[in-house]
Amino acid sequence: MTNAMLPIRGRSRRDLEHGECRAICNTDNCIGYTYAPCERICALHGEPELFRGLPDPERWSTKNGGGLIANTNGRCGSSCYVRKAPCQGGTLQSAGAFMNYEALTFGLTRTLECPFPHKGSVSVVCTSTGIQVAGGRCLRPCESGFVRDEYFEVKYPPTRHGEFGAGPCPSGTLGNMTIFCNDGSAAHVLGRCGTNCPAGALRSGSATIYYSSMDHEALWTQGCPLGWVGLVDLECINGFTSVRSGLCQRHCDEGTLNTTADSGMAPAVSGFVVYDDLDHSRGVWAACQSPNDMLTGRLVLFCNDGSVSPDYNLGRCNRHCAAGQVGTGVRAVSHGIIPHMTNVTLECNPGFNGGFYVGCVDGVVILYEGFCYMNCVAGTITSNTITLPHEPLEHGENTTVECPAATHAGNITVVCDDGQARMVEGFCGQNCTSGFIFSNGARVNHPGIQHGTEQNISCPAPWGAEITFRCFDGSVRNSGRCGRQCIGGNVEQNGAVVFYTNLAHGESGTFICETLFASALTFSGELELTCDDGAVRAVGLCSPDCPAGDITNNGARIIVPALKADTYIDTFCQPRAAHGEVRVTCQDGFQVVTQGSCGDPCPEDWFSNVNTRHTDLWLEEVSHDKGVWKDCPQDLSGQIYIHCFDGLLRVLEGQCGERCRSERVEVTGANFISPLLDHAEEHLQPCLQPYSDFVNLTCIFGELM
Repeated sequence: MTNAMLPIRGRSRRDLEHGECRAICNTDNCIGYTYAPCERICALHGEPELFRGLPDPERWSTKNGGGLIANTNGRCGSSCYVRKAPCQGGTLQSAGAFMNYEALTFGLTRTLECPFPHKGSVSVVCTSTGIQVAGGRCLRPCESGFVRDEYFEVKYPPTRHGEFGAGPCPSGTLGNMTIFCNDGSAAHVLGRCGTNCPAGALRSGSATIYYSSMDHEALWTQGCPLGWVGLVDLECINGFTSVRSGLCQRHCDEGTLNTTADSGMAPAVSGFVVYDDLDHSRGVWAACQSPNDMLTGRLVLFCNDGSVSPDYNLGRCNRHCAAGQVGTGVRAVSHGIIPHMTNVTLECNPGFNGGFYVGCVDGVVILYEGFCYMNCVAGTITSNTITLPHEPLEHGENTTVECPAATHAGNITVVCDDGQARMVEGFCGQNCTSGFIFSNGARVNHPGIQHGTEQNISCPAPWGAEITFRCFDGSVRNSGRCGRQCIGGNVEQNGAVVFYTNLAHGESGTFICETLFASALTFSGELELTCDDGAVRAVGLCSPDCPAGDITNNGARIIVPALKADTYIDTFCQPRAAHGEVRVTCQDGFQVVTQGSCGDPCPEDWFSNVNTRHTDLWLEEVSHDKGVWKDCPQDLSGQIYIHCFDGLLRVLEGQCGERCRSERVEVTGANFISPLLDHAEEHLQPCLQPYSDFVNLTCIFGELM
């Protein structure tokens, strides 16, 4: 099959053995064959008309298709074979050049050099179809010919590819023309024919350049004349001298340049700057001037080929501010000329207070802050229908005006606010006349009271307390009330009685709790009684006391003496102190255990558990809810705290453990023998020089940690 999946052209037939098919293909015209063993089909690949002398020629059929073997379609187990025959010698043509080559082994590549006058090389490879070009080509030379410019025609010689060829100019002219050959094509790349140039002059910018005679195609660098700067490169071509590059540029003479500052809102101001001689392309700072001295600042002037111009990006002329006014109307303040970028404070005119803080920026007066406030003339002001006089005041100034004492009280604060006097604080209040009120049946008289004040008037006997009278702008207001007296008597609380004496309204007294009838029951405590309009109010508590007697706790008997209410006693449980210690408190007539408990003590005996490492330890009797510290058994170290509760023992603190014997310890920076250590004991061993710090050892159950 070909790359396009078409059959290979050639001849084919059936009923041939594989060996027979291979033998028939062993000719120069056969490029390969395909053999299908199941159908015994032999297909010879190549040009059909070149297969002559085949056995049984009438049995062979012609196959049309491609001429290059790519792969096999695998039909009926067919396989494709390429005949690797060597290629015979021959001649190869490339771009008009002929190259002979010798026989070449199948699959090898050979490079053929192109013959003179061609250049280059061609690579050929031997394939199943013969010699094929693998790459390269021959490059053609340029035959002798003519090349011309705008004036002359010149004959150039034969020139090989990639080389230059020069042809002499015609008689009477100078120079030559050079061509470059590229694969048979010639191109003019260099040189012109012409005559020499006479001496003369030409213009460069605004300058006249004088030059001497020059040879054809000659170059000359000429300096610019005095007053100009630069270099000019001259070239002579066929009797004509021209400027090839460069330019003469003129220096600038001293002079004056007019300028106008007219940007922004300020009026335009015309001025000028004066400058000295200036070299071309150089710049200079020039001060801004004007006939009336209303300009300041500097311009940067540059000389460009004899012309001076300013660069307003680098400098500028700024205007001073002309005389004028700030503010409007009667508040306007006049000012003189203010220099550019200067700030001034303008004081207000007489009769006004304050000022204007202004600045000048390029002819424009800018008000930064300030205002002219009008002062206040002497006049009157009204408070609560009372007309009061005030003195002249400056803006923002305040004064205190007193109210007429005969009828009113108080004062007002008057402030001047931009020419107008205003009351900002205070009030003239009318005084109150004398009078009376009735409170809880009692008549209480009061005198005349000044506005804004108050008086406390006691209630007449037998009433108690007092009435507070306040006067506000002619109106009397009061608070409080007169209270009735409380006649002596008694109050009962919690089974107790409290006797009290006569109490005035609002009066308080403390009275003890008593038993109403003679009996064994007693009371403790006291009440604070307060009289409020004929009725008493009690604060406090009467509590019954506790008689002597017995109580029980956890089955044990406790003997308790008589106790006052809310008192307590610390005592032991019966039958002996080892059964516990308790605190008994008298609460509401009952004896109550409020701390501790009764229980069985723990008798003396041997004791062991995990805290003693299951080693027996003799323990004396331990009272209920008590504990004892005990040293650990022999061969162990440490202490434990053993606690007894209702006949049961528990270890609440501590741990017994094995001791750590002395041994050598070697660590970085230390080498020592440790001492004998108890369980949980620590030992700090200083490190050896030059090391610092300590080695910290701890004994845990006989092991050094």
